[in-house]
Amino acid sequence: MFVEGEDDRHALSHLLWKRGLDQGEPWFPEIKPEGDWQRVLLAIGPALRTGTGRTMGFVLDADASPDTRWREIASELQKTDMQPPAASPTDGYIDSCDRFQTRVGVWVMPNNRNRGAIEEFLLALIDPSDPLLGHAERATAEARNLGAAFPDAALKKAELRTWLAWREQPGFPYGRALAADYFDSDRVTGDPFVNWFNHLFRASAE
Repeated sequence: MFVEGEDDRHALSHLLWKRGLDQGEPWFPEIKPEGDWQRVLLAIGPALRTGTGRTMGFVLDADASPDTRWREIASELQKTDMQPPAASPTDGYIDSCDRFQTRVGVWVMPNNRNRGAIEEFLLALIDPSDPLLGHAERATAEARNLGAAFPDAALKKAELRTWLAWREQPGFPYGRALAADYFDSDRVTGDPFVNWFNHLFRASAE
């Protein structure tokens, strides 16, 4: 499964582990960080052409425009004679590439329909009534007013990092924070991704 970066790899690995999915199982895929969304996008064609008989998954961020990101993904899939839908399926995309006999899945973070990235996905694993979450949002906004230089696109990342800075072990990266139960790994907001992963990889091996 191709993901953008190390944070994505560790976060998703630990989430799946918390959900009882054993990485030692033969069907469990290697999670490979490519570096950024462009590299994940460009990996689609080569992975399918060399993946005969295997299952390939691709996880990349929607960022500012989910529709634009899906059109870019669909364009790469069409180069392998696949016919993806006009819009990203809300429960994640899964289909077969007949040309290369490869099962293919795509998940667009955070939820296949909203703008954002893995940070929005992880923020949805926090109880919205957590008072420190609201405080992190207000503190981040105030930091912007005081001259904090992060761009608008990184607002949710800044809020999440701020919230993590107030945990028992401040500043844990996403994967370690999941392992330490700072997030609610069983929260229903994580179900669609876990279901997509199971349907793509586990079901195809059974």
